[in-house]
Amino acid sequence: MGITTIKVTSSQQAIQDLGSVLNLDFSFPPETRDCIPREVLPIQKVSDLISRQTSSDNTVIAIRKFRHGQSNPTYYIRTVKGAQYVLRKKPSGNLLPKAHQVDREFKIMNALQGIVPLPRTILYDERTLDTPFYLMEYQKGRLFLNPSLPELTPPERRKVYEEALRTLATIHSVDVEKVGLKDFGRAG
Repeated sequence: MGITTIKVTSSQQAIQDLGSVLNLDFSFPPETRDCIPREVLPIQKVSDLISRQTSSDNTVIAIRKFRHGQSNPTYYIRTVKGAQYVLRKKPSGNLLPKAHQVDREFKIMNALQGIVPLPRTILYDERTLDTPFYLMEYQKGRLFLNPSLPELTPPERRKVYEEALRTLATIHSVDVEKVGLKDFGRAG
C-alpha cells in the first residue's frame, strides 16, 4: 500500500519533509517566521474564506508572519494548491479610533490597481477574524530594509531609486476623482 511516515521535530522540518514526499514546494519567503501563540490565526476560518472567494477548495496549509510591516500584523498564507496570499489586519486590543485603518489601505490599493505596481486585492472583511483585515495576492520581490541599499551596486541602486521616483510621481499625478478617491481625506 505504501504509507510514508515523517518524524516531526519542528514544523519547518515537517513541512520540508512533506514537500519532498509529495514532490511539492512548501518553502516560505525568507522574510517570514512561525507565528507565536498570540499571533496564530484560525486556519479553518481563513481556509473557508479563501475557498469561498476563489470558488474552489483552497485549503490553507501554512500561515506565517512577516517580520516587517509591524504596525499592522501581516501574514503569508499558502494553500494546498500552491496559491499564495498576504493577509494584513488591524492589531488586536484597545486602539485609538483612527489608528491602523486597514480599510483605507485596501481602498487606496483598489483605486490604484493597474496604475502602479501592486498585488491584486481580493477582499476586505470585518467579521471573520477578531479585527478587520484585507487579503491580497502574494507578490514575490525584494525587500529593502536599508534605504541606502548597500547590497546593490551603484548602477543597480540608481535603477531602484529611479523606479521608486517614477512610481511616486505616478501616484502623485493620479486623478483622485477618476479613481474614486475624491471624498477620501482632506482636499489639497
